[in-house]
Amino acid sequence: MTIGIVVFPGSNCDRDVRWALEGCLDLPTRFLWHEERDLTGLDAVVIPGGFSYGDYLRCGAMASRSPVMEEVRKFAKEGRPICGMCNGFQILCEAGLLPGALLQNGDQKFLCRDVHLQAVNKTSIWTKGVEK
Repeated sequence: MTIGIVVFPGSNCDRDVRWALEGCLDLPTRFLWHEERDLTGLDAVVIPGGFSYGDYLRCGAMASRSPVMEEVRKFAKEGRPICGMCNGFQILCEAGLLPGALLQNGDQKFLCRDVHLQAVNKTSIWTKGVEK
C-alpha cells in the first residue's frame, strides 16, 4: 500500500505525516506537489495541516482549486480513502468532499481541549486495529 501526501505552499505537517506512515507504520509514501495530477499507484491520500497558500482567503479555499485536488476528487468518487487533518480537513470541506461548512466558534477565541473519539468502522485503513 502506498499513500500520497499532498504538499501545498504553506503546508507544514507533510514531513510529520511521512514520518508517522513510514517510520511508525512501515507504509511507503509519495509526496504530491499541489500542481501534480498523477495519483497512479496510490492506495490512499493524506492532506496534512499547515497554512495552504497562507490561508489568505478562507482556510483551504485556494488549495481546494489546485490541480492535485481535481485528481483527489476523482480518487474520492472511486471510493478510495482520503484523510484530511487540520488544514487538510478545511481543504476537503472547501473542495466539496465533505458536507457542511466551517464556521467561526461562538466567542471567536482559540479553543484547545481534548476530544475523545471512538472508531466506529474498524475495517477502514485508518482505523484497522484500533481497540476503541
